[in-house]
Amino acid sequence: MQIFPFFEVSRIMKLRILIVVVFMVNAGISAQAQIGNFASANSLDRTILSDSGDTLQSDLVVNVNLVNVPFSATDKKGHWITTVEPASLRVFEDDQRQTIQKVLKETDLPLNVGIILDNSKSIAARFSFQQEIARGFLASIIKPGTDQVFLMSFNYAISLNQDFTDNPLLISNALSQIRPVGFTRMNDAIIDGGIAKLAGMEGKKVLIIISDGDDNASSHSLRQVIKAAQKNDIMIYSVSTKAHSADSKSFTHSEKDLSKIAQNTGGTSFFPAGPEEFAASFRNIAEELRSQFTLAYSPKNTLKDGTYRRIKVESDQKELFVKAKRGYYAPNS
Repeated sequence: MQIFPFFEVSRIMKLRILIVVVFMVNAGISAQAQIGNFASANSLDRTILSDSGDTLQSDLVVNVNLVNVPFSATDKKGHWITTVEPASLRVFEDDQRQTIQKVLKETDLPLNVGIILDNSKSIAARFSFQQEIARGFLASIIKPGTDQVFLMSFNYAISLNQDFTDNPLLISNALSQIRPVGFTRMNDAIIDGGIAKLAGMEGKKVLIIISDGDDNASSHSLRQVIKAAQKNDIMIYSVSTKAHSADSKSFTHSEKDLSKIAQNTGGTSFFPAGPEEFAASFRNIAEELRSQFTLAYSPKNTLKDGTYRRIKVESDQKELFVKAKRGYYAPNS
């Protein structure tokens, strides 16, 4: 399976996660919404770490000038890292080093999961096993009484097939009623469906795209998708539905688009060779989302001009590989 680097970490305090899984689906009733405009600075309620990684205190940070950067890490063999030394981390904004104020450790995240199925005709031959894997993913990740999930679908329109529930059986029944047909509006589904659904919500926001990446009917461009996700502080993961050999190095233009979306929003892209690796992609995503770190810094550039700011997170530990979002949009004054 070809994987653009993914990472796993750990967590202490609970934080709401919002996941939207994007497949490609035939829909019914149109339900479009305006995309909200968020500053990257959010309130934090986490466990704060000392330079040694020990817990110092639980704190609530409310600072409109604070930039929060979720990140994950692996060692050179791709194994998940469960502890990091805050003093070993460096963060740069537009190539200027910033002062890290907090490093926050996260684990056992309660999940609000949204599934958006792209059920276009182009993936009809593979849709049945994708439905089964989606059911297994939900059954393994959803904790009744703690997590919730909703199901949306799209083709020309966007429909809410099942509202928030902690019962995977209701989602499974809704999945069974979906049939692949029609053209593909992946970009529109991400913006008008997934991002619009998450835009007004608090907590960590994540989209998961399960698709071949082909888009032949959207009014939105790839660049607009990335910008909308960045402005709304949404991480996007992607899993390709096209068949790949285990050692394949060849990717289609549409799959490269899936990778660009993930890389530019802090997510990961997967290119599984078959059903087993497709299922493994879901497990990797679930593990990462339930165990991440967040660092926070107050940017030296204090202008509220709405411009895009590039971010880079590094570690001076040679065996540690860090993945984080590549940037954010500053708030407007």
